[in-house]
Amino acid sequence: MVARMQVRVGIPDRRRAPRGVSSDDPSRTQLVTAIRSAYAELPRLSLHVRQAARLFGVRTLACQVVFDELVAAGQLRKLPDGQYAAP
Repeated sequence: MVARMQVRVGIPDRRRAPRGVSSDDPSRTQLVTAIRSAYAELPRLSLHVRQAARLFGVRTLACQVVFDELVAAGQLRKLPDGQYAAP
């Protein structure tokens, strides 16, 4: 017995987000705001990327990209042990 998939033409896709994108992920602006707020509220905070990703509820790669941008902008600094802290 062979299963056949029916293609329904003209019926809209029920997905709310494109395939491979979680609808629960915050936007880039929301993530930057959350990270900057956390470091402003806790000046001695230092986190590894994986810890920050868990804290902010995002993928590690997304967190790494934002951290790299904040370091380049002088809003965070990367410590020798790989943690990120306020400048």
